[in-house]
Amino acid sequence: MSEAGPYSRFALPTLRYALLSLGVFIVVSGCSGSATSTVTSEALGTSTSAAVEPDALSYAETARFSNTNTVLRFGGAAGEAGRGKLIGRPSVLFEDDSWWTPQQSDSVPPPRIGHAIAFASSIDSVVVYGGGGSAQLLNCLQAPCPPGFLDDTWRLSDGTEVWQLVRTANSPGARSGHAMVYDPAQDVIVLFGGLGPGADGTSVSLLDDTWIYDPQQETWEEIDSDRSPSPRAFHRMVYDPGSRSVILWGGRTDDRDGDGSIWVLDTETYEWTEVETGSIAAPQPRWSYAMAREPQTGAIVMVGGTWFEDAQSVFGSDVWTLDTNEWSWTQQSDLGGPAAWASATALGDGRVLLYVFGSTGFYTPATDSWTWLPSRS
Repeated sequence: MSEAGPYSRFALPTLRYALLSLGVFIVVSGCSGSATSTVTSEALGTSTSAAVEPDALSYAETARFSNTNTVLRFGGAAGEAGRGKLIGRPSVLFEDDSWWTPQQSDSVPPPRIGHAIAFASSIDSVVVYGGGGSAQLLNCLQAPCPPGFLDDTWRLSDGTEVWQLVRTANSPGARSGHAMVYDPAQDVIVLFGGLGPGADGTSVSLLDDTWIYDPQQETWEEIDSDRSPSPRAFHRMVYDPGSRSVILWGGRTDDRDGDGSIWVLDTETYEWTEVETGSIAAPQPRWSYAMAREPQTGAIVMVGGTWFEDAQSVFGSDVWTLDTNEWSWTQQSDLGGPAAWASATALGDGRVLLYVFGSTGFYTPATDSWTWLPSRS
């Protein structure tokens, strides 16, 4: 119980992007066919003029309440991740693109990083699961590792500031760096992978399990599949309503490399299938990027992220779209500056809100926030 406290063909979108600052909110919009678009840019606020300046955070997560079109930002770390302070206070961005407003609830979940968040329309609520109770967990692919993985489920209903801790008989277990996405056809939230505690209590393990959460019954169930993606963390998944499938790409693997395979989960049979890309060009395998489905065209948009080259961290600024009819990647543009540790949320008016966590240094959070507002003609 809750306690208070076959793919259809589509045209790829015409996309334009602009980097407005090292820490940005960017709204990505596209159109298909013969439609045209013009682009204007407006600042939601800066560090000097904002009425309410949001915290500069790494690894915060965002989700949209579909009925009110407000966006919730929750969790993350202030200061350099691995040494920074975790943030528990949520904030919301209202439908008129007004500034982020902090919530003042006393029932906020404990601060965390590497958590996952999804909006379930059947209960008109955002669901948060797991994460790390220490910012140092982000650097835990080698032992020793501090304790602090979380295994709790929280719910926040639209229009309220009262979070509810959901008591479940079982759960996916403590983890961070996992991905979640809501399937409205089956009315379940799908969770895959992540980073969990090792058997010795100090090491960590990459995970390859699949779970579904029933938001109305408030139950978790593990799904057995003949095949599944390899263990990974800090990947993303999106739901494709045309095929009623979940699409997974990317993530960090045991050898400190990114994974560039594409996997599709049939949400009626709950079987995973790896698909071969139909393009020669493809994004560099990576993790901690942003990915969302562009609502009007169905294109999957992937932005930024991080990977290693010659033992050095690289922070991506590239923008790619994935055509799920041909399973082909197309590079659309480049932001002009790094966009690692990003979160993307599809808005109700056809735009995609990109929240970039900043990248002036390793895990350095953003210090400014802007929006990119396209208007169609």
